Amino acid sequence: MQADETGRSSDAMVNLAQTMSSPEPQAGEAPDPPTRFDSPTGVPRIHSLPSASQLTDRVFEVDLLRFVAAVAVVFFHWSFRGAAADGLSTFSYPSLWPTAQYGYLGVDLFFMISGFVIIMTASSGSLKRFVASRIARLYPAFWACCTITAVVAWLWGQQTTSVTFVQYLINLTMLSGFVHVPSVDGAYWSLFVEIRFYAWVALALAIGLLPRLELLLWLWLAVTGMQRVVAGGPLYALMIAQYAPFFIGGACCYLMRIDGIRASRLLMFVLSFGLATHESLHELAQMAEHYTDARFEPAWVIGGVVLIHLLMLGVATRRLGWLASPWCQALGTLTYPLYLLHQNIGYIVLSRLQGLLNPHLLFWTSFTIMLAAAFGVHRLIERPLSRSLKMLTSRGLDRLAEYQLRRIKKRAAGSPTM
Repeated sequence: MQADETGRSSDAMVNLAQTMSSPEPQAGEAPDPPTRFDSPTGVPRIHSLPSASQLTDRVFEVDLLRFVAAVAVVFFHWSFRGAAADGLSTFSYPSLWPTAQYGYLGVDLFFMISGFVIIMTASSGSLKRFVASRIARLYPAFWACCTITAVVAWLWGQQTTSVTFVQYLINLTMLSGFVHVPSVDGAYWSLFVEIRFYAWVALALAIGLLPRLELLLWLWLAVTGMQRVVAGGPLYALMIAQYAPFFIGGACCYLMRIDGIRASRLLMFVLSFGLATHESLHELAQMAEHYTDARFEPAWVIGGVVLIHLLMLGVATRRLGWLASPWCQALGTLTYPLYLLHQNIGYIVLSRLQGLLNPHLLFWTSFTIMLAAAFGVHRLIERPLSRSLKMLTSRGLDRLAEYQLRRIKKRAAGSPTM
């Protein structure tokens, strides 16, 4: 009996190793044709959902929404957050304050877009491709922006933006938030939320559950709802309960876009919207306590969450195709480095130059320069380095999988049989 269990365990590990070492399609090789969902149990499967490389058209409107979300967050930090609390900046921009104070909702839009895009990326079914693509996507721009931010902090920063060298080195791993080391830039907090989501998707790929995506989303939604009732429970952080409704809603939009709208998906979307609204109002109450000089209106927050969901529903139903343009893709490439660069550097520069320049000129010139810096990071560092890093990561994962496969087969060969 023990030998039989060992055999089954070895088979499972072999399957996982083979999944990790599955070969990449060669250049010019046609991908497997997409098939419809089919499942004898009635549970939708996604064995062959079209992945990003198989879609006949790029989802340009998502690129545009990414950029809009990033700009909203920049305006929130520069015109409101820095001066509103914690002494992060002495500069504020009253002209945008009444609207920009709600710009933090741009992060919720980011999370919903991630739910859409990450499932699209993972739909190839290859764990190796998914891990390699995430590493290549995240690290090059992060290393560059983290380094630039640290250098600016060392040269001109104040106590609220100070960075130690050890802190900087730990931040380069992108794991600082999991080992309780302060981030080089406060904006990095959302990356740690994203990484948790990536880890759940990678786990679903590794154990072969991604084909049951719709069922997994329903389970996640149910657990999230229960965790809200008992907020602070042990699963709350693990299940990303505060932001899970946005990831779930985005993933649901992807399902509707590539496989059609069904009653079950609409119900999931509506329930995730309701839970997202509840979470947003709960967060608003916390913000009102922190930013005592600000006046937040719940109606504006609800309107923002409604708008986010309507925009993503427009993506799901292909109603935003009129926004599609190569310019959207160009703006989308600026989003990640812009988000990583803007916060602490903006606080430092705006505070130091305040009083020397007209505030309108200072704000909009700084924003323009930040866009240019984001473009430079993308063109000079992110784009060329991502390709090399993806190739190196894929090779490393292949070698790791081959090593594990040899070990498993050797162990299985030496096990007694019944």
